[in-house]
Amino acid sequence: MVVPLEITTRQHVGSAEFVWNDLTVAAEYLFRDSDATFGANTIKSETESYYLSASYGFIEWFTLGAYYAIYYPDKDDKDGDKLAAQEKPDHRAWQKDLAVTFRFNLNEYWIVKVEGHAVDGSADVLSIDNPAPDNDFSESNWYYGAAKVTFSF
Repeated sequence: MVVPLEITTRQHVGSAEFVWNDLTVAAEYLFRDSDATFGANTIKSETESYYLSASYGFIEWFTLGAYYAIYYPDKDDKDGDKLAAQEKPDHRAWQKDLAVTFRFNLNEYWIVKVEGHAVDGSADVLSIDNPAPDNDFSESNWYYGAAKVTFSF
């Protein structure tokens, strides 16, 4: 038996960027509402996310930046009460990411970027990577780092 699937998504985005000399400040807000219809059943979802970032180029070869981003997969359950009622970790209802970035322009071809993140919540983490609360590995607060080398030609 084949069950038809129809997904309708509406996405609304507002963003702004301000640049003054070596300072850049940016912000963005995103609201997404979706309807997924499987045969006669329809599932509605509304997500919300936003961020604020700033960076400053202290010298030609070094830029320091930071941002704070928030994501809610269900804009009406920002504290996780609905998830807790389903015996799921409430921290899957949000993800709040504070990041610090370091950019080094080694020359006109090579760029090295290093980031450090402190995250509260696991809304954007696969369940297999952050198991249920009865498992000792479920965490709300976590940290990670990333590095990237870019060669432009």
